[in-house]
Amino acid sequence: MRRRFLKKEQEKNQSSWMPDMYVDENDRKQITALSKIVKPEWKFLDIGVCQGALLLPMSKMMSYGWGFEAKPSNMNLLHKYFSGVNNVEIHNKAVSDTNGKIKFYQGRDAHTGSLNEKFIENLLGSHALSNTIQVESITLDYFLHDKDVDIIKIDVEGGEYLVFEGAKNILENRDIIWLVEFHNSDDWEQRQFLYEHGYDFFDRDTFQKLDRKCHRPYQCFIAREEKIKSLTRV
Repeated sequence: MRRRFLKKEQEKNQSSWMPDMYVDENDRKQITALSKIVKPEWKFLDIGVCQGALLLPMSKMMSYGWGFEAKPSNMNLLHKYFSGVNNVEIHNKAVSDTNGKIKFYQGRDAHTGSLNEKFIENLLGSHALSNTIQVESITLDYFLHDKDVDIIKIDVEGGEYLVFEGAKNILENRDIIWLVEFHNSDDWEQRQFLYEHGYDFFDRDTFQKLDRKCHRPYQCFIAREEKIKSLTRV
């Protein structure tokens, strides 16, 4: 009975965080997972905000954060949802391995924009490659050179590896937790360099370490093992 009550309370809290925002089942599972490990004093970064399904609850869970959304058409909704949220800064920029202008494939809706040409072509067909714009881009090493952050969520529709390429310094010198959505096998196959920096991959829901030969998960945590253990220890 108590478990059922707690589940209803959790669902009620989540709906109050996101009053009329599109939230799918994977969003809800990520929010639940985050609620089990994050601390109120933490700072966070949301890369690939889209319409804010993760950014808004993260702002309720933690003290301060930044969001990056490359697609200009999503910004009007983000201004609406976050007009009264004072502990979040939202930047209309991509995050990649480049500081400066970069080509962005807009896709067909709010959720399908990407920096990855191959991903967009496989998803939508070659005709979608003509729907491009130039956007501002920034690397994590540049943005975070004078900022502390505890957890970074990445959902960039096939551009995951570009984010990591621009974060080599913080991967080596910081102890950050990453929550990543892997959209294609190419980026997953390049994960060896993360192991070399002392990181492992953990199941999104159970926090169990994934075998290094496992198939690509859709979403998972990336962290140093002792960090995850310290947060999930009962």
